[in-house]
Amino acid sequence: VHPSLSMSQSPVPTFSDPASPWVLVLLPVYNGQRFLTQQVESILNQSGVSTHLLCRDDGSGDGSPGLLHELRLRWPERITVVEDDLGNLGASGNFSCLMRQALDLEPNGLGRANYIALSDQDDVWHHDKLLIGLKAIQSLEHARPGAPALVHSDLRVIEEDGREIAPSMARYQGLRPDL
Repeated sequence: VHPSLSMSQSPVPTFSDPASPWVLVLLPVYNGQRFLTQQVESILNQSGVSTHLLCRDDGSGDGSPGLLHELRLRWPERITVVEDDLGNLGASGNFSCLMRQALDLEPNGLGRANYIALSDQDDVWHHDKLLIGLKAIQSLEHARPGAPALVHSDLRVIEEDGREIAPSMARYQGLRPDL
């Protein structure tokens, strides 16, 4: 087993719940071995929604490609890894590649995703992040049927060990999200 492949505190479900709304989560990876397992587990453990991960390694020099392979073997019904010979595309190029792939992906007979979430490899998500976002976007869809909708969230800034640096990234950077 890969040294960064730890067992989570709570077991991650092997299969998504077909009765729950599902969200496709795009996870580009580049030299993220230290953070990857914890983030994948936080995504797969989301409450009230089913998740499927679509990942692509961007030419990492650490153990990220091997770890992605092990994670896919551990949760084959929940993780798809894009394997290509495109090399390093950079962060935006990697996200773009994943978005193109997401248009056609229909994992496990769930059909195409109605909702797509973007994730960084070094995040750790609260268990209800996607459910809160899903409720917000569904509210927008209800208010303006047929109109495109986008939801984003603030985040807490933390150290590698999980200690909080700032409760709000927006305020930490001097932004005014209320304007």
